[in-house]
Amino acid sequence: MCKIKPSNEKEVQILSWSEAVQHQTIKAVLAKLPSNLTLTDGTVVFVPAGQQTKDPIQLAACNSSNETLVVVTEANSNLTLLDTARCGCGDKKQETKLFILVGQNATVRLAELRCLSEGQRFNGKIWASVAKNGQLKLFSGLLGGGRLDCQTEILLEGQNAVVERYGLVLGTENGRHKISDTIRHFAVGTSSYIMTRGVLTDTAFADWKLLTNIGSRINNCNGRQDSQILLLSPTAQAEITPSLEIGTDDVICSHSASIGQPDIQSLFYLRSRGLSMKQARQLIALGFFRPLANQVWDDETQETVLSMIESRLECRTD
Repeated sequence: MCKIKPSNEKEVQILSWSEAVQHQTIKAVLAKLPSNLTLTDGTVVFVPAGQQTKDPIQLAACNSSNETLVVVTEANSNLTLLDTARCGCGDKKQETKLFILVGQNATVRLAELRCLSEGQRFNGKIWASVAKNGQLKLFSGLLGGGRLDCQTEILLEGQNAVVERYGLVLGTENGRHKISDTIRHFAVGTSSYIMTRGVLTDTAFADWKLLTNIGSRINNCNGRQDSQILLLSPTAQAEITPSLEIGTDDVICSHSASIGQPDIQSLFYLRSRGLSMKQARQLIALGFFRPLANQVWDDETQETVLSMIESRLECRTD
């Protein structure tokens, strides 16, 4: 079971699975999950109606990197959560599930960071539902040279629901990263934004698929995608597949995708200032990631993200 720092215990309830299924409100919410998402174990983070957390909450420890995490926020509540406890750095295979249910007029900001060793396998699934006037900001950072398969699906089920999905990948060694981000608009006036950035070194490969789906008669929606990958090695490879499935005319949607290498002039300029090639590439990669990291909602989490990136780049930009 995951734990949080003691100072946050009054604002948020952390429940084991056996405790959660005895909680009438949580039990009712979990019963609404699609049949293919039936859960039997995990940790539940529960924020009661009207509860406004004052500070970001950090998962302090988990018994297992494979543990399922469920986040449930009731109406008019607020939660900011940083999950590095399930990072599970090491050689063992990881399989994690994250489920987020955002209540009416509630706001959830969640950042999760994962580290993978070379050859390590990681299967991740994220599923989220956002109710009327709810807001979800979800940041995922995936770092390392493992074999990763991560699928995210977010449903905007209430009128004027909003999601901002931020994805970051630093692929090193012989890493293989297969990622999909899907957002489905089921209510009028909903808004979605997907922003992803990837940097690949060595012989790493990334296949990133993005889908924004808006059904028929789901009018007055906004859906945007912005995806970029930077190749720091001539042997690194990437594919980006942006997709829009639109069933109505009364929407504003766009997508952009690019894959490229560091600008030669930028490298030359940095080298002329006395930096080694490794230092120049590292600086360019950090600059490439910074606009995405700047979307993180508090300075402490931003610094955590950037320090983990910098540490991983230290030995992988030769």
